[in-house]
Amino acid sequence: HDAKAIASGSKDMTIRIWDVETASCTKVLSGTEGLIYSVAWEGGMNSRICSGSTDNCVRVWDTQSETCIAKLEGHKDWVRSVDWCRTGRHIVSASADATVRVWDAETFECEHVFMGHSDTVWSVSKSRDGRHAV
Repeated sequence: HDAKAIASGSKDMTIRIWDVETASCTKVLSGTEGLIYSVAWEGGMNSRICSGSTDNCVRVWDTQSETCIAKLEGHKDWVRSVDWCRTGRHIVSASADATVRVWDAETFECEHVFMGHSDTVWSVSKSRDGRHAV
């Protein structure tokens, strides 16, 4: 992607890619089984997006082929927030199951589960250097 594109996730269970200059929808990604709460670009010129939804899954999408290339399962409740780590090697997700998970973005396996919140984790973000997620 480039700075001229925006991705949005919706209650209509789609991700839309928008052209910033024309305000037009250029692609529609569909195939989730839940409302989409969060989307995040991989970064750089990469074409992958991750999404979190009410079907308790994180999905990884290839925007070029407009397909879901992975469904990451493990959360026990809605996935409220997703983000890519700076290197593109990891995806971080936050859920209503009160956990934060770190996923390998190549194997799509869950590497770490962080427990400690007593209720829904609404948001997750990486640090500027990509070494920490909060």
